[in-house]
Amino acid sequence: MVDAPDIKSYHPVIPGKVQFVANYWRVSDEPVYSPVVEDPTWRVIIDIFNDMLQQGDGCGIYLEGLDIIERKDDISTVRFQIGS
Repeated sequence: MVDAPDIKSYHPVIPGKVQFVANYWRVSDEPVYSPVVEDPTWRVIIDIFNDMLQQGDGCGIYLEGLDIIERKDDISTVRFQIGS
């Protein structure tokens, strides 16, 4: 989505309303959804990702990227690409 993310920037990474989902077995057996946020910055995205990791075995897991998997009504659903 972006070449070099600036985690200190206050500019939205994804404009509009966004709900993130983690669908990775080391996070949970079922997909985990974030609350809907508006105009998330990298800081917000990182905080949401870290919160999701607390639900499972977060050891050695890292964020590889983001995929917009659905746009419904005015909300984008964005999947965390997770590696280990």
